[in-house]
Amino acid sequence: MIKNEILGTEITPADKILHIGCGSIPYTALLITNATKTPVTAIDNDPDAIRNAKILIKKTGKNYPLVTLQCADGNDIAVSDFDVIFVSNSVKPKKIILERIISSMKEGARLVYRNPIKIFGLSYDYETVIVKGGKSMKHIKHSFLVLRESIIFEK
Repeated sequence: MIKNEILGTEITPADKILHIGCGSIPYTALLITNATKTPVTAIDNDPDAIRNAKILIKKTGKNYPLVTLQCADGNDIAVSDFDVIFVSNSVKPKKIILERIISSMKEGARLVYRNPIKIFGLSYDYETVIVKGGKSMKHIKHSFLVLRESIIFEK
C-alpha cells in the first residue's frame, strides 16, 4: 500500500513530507524514509501515541534521523511548508482536516488520504471530498480488511 502511495506521489529526496495521524506505530513514516531517504514529520494529536512511537523506534535499535515525531493536531499544522501530505485512515474529523489542507497546501503539493471500506465508516470517517482546481487525482485500490483506497490529489 505505502509503496504504491510513494510511487503515485513521485516523492523525491527534495520533498518535505508530513504524515498526519501517525499513531503509536509510525509505520508510514518509517517506510517512506527507508524507501526514499526523504525526511518525514509524523504527527499525532495524542501525546501517548507520540510517546509510544518514540519508544517503539528506540526499541528497533535502528536510527531514524529523517523521522521527526511531534504531538500536534492536523487542524493546526502549517501544511503549506510541505510537498507531500499523508492523512491516515483514523484521522478525525477527516473532512474538515482535508478541506483545510486542500485550501492551504502550496501549488504542486500532493495529498494522500486513505478511505476505509464503507462498512467501517462508523469507526473511521469515510470521505469523498470533491476537489476543484487540482492538477490530478488518482485512486489506488486496496484489498485490506478495513482499507478501501488511497486517494492522491495534486494541487
